[in-house]
Amino acid sequence: MYIVKWKSKKLISGNDRTYYSKAETYFKEFEDKDEALALYNKLLNSDSKNYIRTNVEFINTNKNVVNETIRLITENEILMEMANLSPKRTHLQATIWSDNNGVSRNKKDKQPRVKIETSNSEVSVSIEKEPKILAQTKNIKQSDMKKIKDAMKYVGRNYDLFLKHYNSSNDIFDDYDLFKALAERGDYTL
Repeated sequence: MYIVKWKSKKLISGNDRTYYSKAETYFKEFEDKDEALALYNKLLNSDSKNYIRTNVEFINTNKNVVNETIRLITENEILMEMANLSPKRTHLQATIWSDNNGVSRNKKDKQPRVKIETSNSEVSVSIEKEPKILAQTKNIKQSDMKKIKDAMKYVGRNYDLFLKHYNSSNDIFDDYDLFKALAERGDYTL
C-alpha cells in the first residue's frame, strides 16, 4: 500500500479581510504505486492561490510499518500547524489538535496542552495521565462534555506520545510519527 500525505490551508476571504484556515492533514491510500506517485507529483507541482500545501510525503507501507518516506520541505514549512486527529481515525466523537513543537511556540502556555473540539465546543486540556481542562468555551452541553471526557481519557492513555509530539523540535517526532505510534497501540487507524 502507498500513502500520500499533505497538509493544506485554505485561503478565506470575507468581511474586508483575508486569512488562512487551520491546517488540515490529509491522507490518501493507494494500492497502485503509479497512482500514488501521480498525486504526489501533482501536489508538489500545483500552484494555487486558494491553498497553501506543505509537508507533501510519499510513503511506501508494509502492514502499516513505514519503510520509506520521501519528503519535500517547502518554503511554507514554517507555518505553525497542529496535527488533526479526526474522529474517523480515533473513533472518538471529537477532534484532537496536537501541536508539534508547541514547546517552542507557546511560551505563555507553561503547561503542555492539546485542544479537543466537538461540533459545538472546544477545550484545552493538559497533557498528563489525568488531563485537566485548562480553558473552554462557555456553556458546554452535557452531550458535548461526555465526548470531551472520552477524548480526555484518550489523551491520558497516550499522554507520553502527545508530550513527545509537543516537545519535539526539528521534526524529531512529527505528526506522522504521532499517528504511527498511536496506530501501533491500536488507538489510531492509518
